[in-house]
Amino acid sequence: MTPREHRDAKKKWKEHCNKYHNEKKVLENFTNSLIKENTPDSDVPTSCQMSTPEVAEIIEKNKNKEKLPRYKSREKMKKLKIPKESMKNVSRAKKILNPKPVETPNTKLQNSSESRKDLIKIAFFGEVLKQQIQDNFSEIK
Repeated sequence: MTPREHRDAKKKWKEHCNKYHNEKKVLENFTNSLIKENTPDSDVPTSCQMSTPEVAEIIEKNKNKEKLPRYKSREKMKKLKIPKESMKNVSRAKKILNPKPVETPNTKLQNSSESRKDLIKIAFFGEVLKQQIQDNFSEIK
């Protein structure tokens, strides 16, 4: 596609999107007006209405959410000025910010609580089992 064709296609796409969104807004406004017309006036008792202290508590809870661990990564992303596209996928961004340490066999050995002799026995036993399975499999064929 030449640059000129690309510009034309992009222009048509933008026009189509604008038309779609405008029609969607008109339909939404129409349905909202119908809903407002057809809903009766409510005589809600005062016990069902939320008082201002309750609303203040809800707002404060939402502010405290930022202190939770799952929201801290978003703050880190903002500090690092990571683009919004990557902020949409928070899990990917978490992996970027906090990569897991690679678990190699050597690190597993170092981090294990068993003694070195026990680990050697276990590894040797595993190798013996592997060799027996290979031998039995080759005999079957």
